[in-house]
Amino acid sequence: MKTGATDPLAVARAPGFRAALRAFARERLPGAMVPGRIEVGGRFPDGLTGTAYAAPTGPVEARLVGIWQDVLGVHRVGVADDFFDLGGTSLTAAALLDRVRDECGVEIGPHELYAGPVIAELARLVGEEAVPSDRSRGIDPDALAAEALLPDDVRPGRVAEPVAPFRNVVLTGATGFVGAFLLRDVLDRSDADVHVVVRAGDRDGAVNRVRKNLAAYGLWRRADARRLVGIPADLSRPYLGLDRPAYEELARRADLVLHSGAGTSAVLSYRQLKTTNVLGTLEVLRLACRGRVKPVHYVSSLEVFPDALGVRPFGEAEPPDVDGVISGRAQTKWVADRLVAQAGRRGLPVAIHRPGQVVGGRATGACPPELFLCAWLKGCIQLGSAPELDLFVDAVPVDFVAASIARIALSGTGLGRAHHLPGAPPVRWAELVDLLSDSGYRVSRKPYGEWRRDLRVAVEAGAENALLPFLPLLGEEGPAPDLPLRRVGHPFEADRAGGSETAPPVGVSELISSCLDYLVAIGNLEPPMAAG
Repeated sequence: MKTGATDPLAVARAPGFRAALRAFARERLPGAMVPGRIEVGGRFPDGLTGTAYAAPTGPVEARLVGIWQDVLGVHRVGVADDFFDLGGTSLTAAALLDRVRDECGVEIGPHELYAGPVIAELARLVGEEAVPSDRSRGIDPDALAAEALLPDDVRPGRVAEPVAPFRNVVLTGATGFVGAFLLRDVLDRSDADVHVVVRAGDRDGAVNRVRKNLAAYGLWRRADARRLVGIPADLSRPYLGLDRPAYEELARRADLVLHSGAGTSAVLSYRQLKTTNVLGTLEVLRLACRGRVKPVHYVSSLEVFPDALGVRPFGEAEPPDVDGVISGRAQTKWVADRLVAQAGRRGLPVAIHRPGQVVGGRATGACPPELFLCAWLKGCIQLGSAPELDLFVDAVPVDFVAASIARIALSGTGLGRAHHLPGAPPVRWAELVDLLSDSGYRVSRKPYGEWRRDLRVAVEAGAENALLPFLPLLGEEGPAPDLPLRRVGHPFEADRAGGSETAPPVGVSELISSCLDYLVAIGNLEPPMAAG
């Protein structure tokens, strides 16, 4: 009997099968949904998560299986099953890490779990005694340094002086927070058409997503639609996921590129954010080098600098070695920051903009409720208490950041350097707790350990709390260094010569007060009397 008669996968192994299947998908699916890689399995999965069941092979894996079963409430767990596919959440992730610490005597950070959420990987970490809480989250500094080497193909051809005013501006990140305000400023300060790179099925869908985002912050104007060009694309894919004609047309028309798009999760690891934040930046640089060279303004972050005690203020040079840059988000920004700087040394006109912790604007306080500082303060209000912490909080208003970047970019100046936008001097966390009390919220102070226990008990009892997504980063000894709570007062020097806006005249407490007022106005936060 021929193999194909007994082996239903024989056809899948035949030459050209994958190419034919991919061509079939291209005919029937939007470009963003066409798989970039097709794998053929040897058998149907029989695990709960769609993977083949793999039994534990040693005492460590067996112990972890028992912990997972208890935490998740499932009867069978394979060592290759994904924790989150089994129903894991931020809350159960925090509970899992506590159980592993208590029963295995090993402190595993949340990024290790998110980077490798399977028992086989956790068992390896337990075997290596992964104790340090400030480790580089699953990727060591040497590996990160290697990631920050610019590929040889990212190299501009003949470079001409940028010509302002720019007629066609490419903007990534317009469906995000900073990107929305940056788009508003570009539209207000210029007559340029703005090509918005957005994940969408078609051009109209891309523009519609941007319109909804601007409207959410009160930024949309009816006349904007005439100047927006939707680019249904994907930063995480080669050539931005565009077909060849669309890519070449975008490269030909663009005069200026503003790159604000990025994944911003505080919990995800470097490897999980790399595709969008690092590889996406490489694709933007390649676009800028294609054909006529276009200036690139990259929105980085002051997170690329380590939060170290006793350090002198950091200037606007390239950030130092990655030691002390902890979170996956900050690490991707550190790598992308260096890649952009290297492209500049190869002749591409670039500027790097590094804002501090961005919060709501000076006029309205408009900001996304899931922003860390908003969730941090709202969570304390919901719990009725705040932790005692000797930490600093910085904040810079989004309208100040957007205006600074737009002014520099549209003027054609400020290239070949970095621009720091740290905002007003940081304040101690205790001052923000005072702000909550002065605003009429009943918030007591408790030692961090007691406050953390109260939070865990409340959430496990079903209480709503805005800090739920950040629970894995609230360790037993204190908040993880991934969170934007600084140990030093002011380690950054602001841009003084690059043409940015003057320092915002609004202090951190006033900015946070405006953000809280905004959350009350949109119904996300109870007003003080109701909360009390």
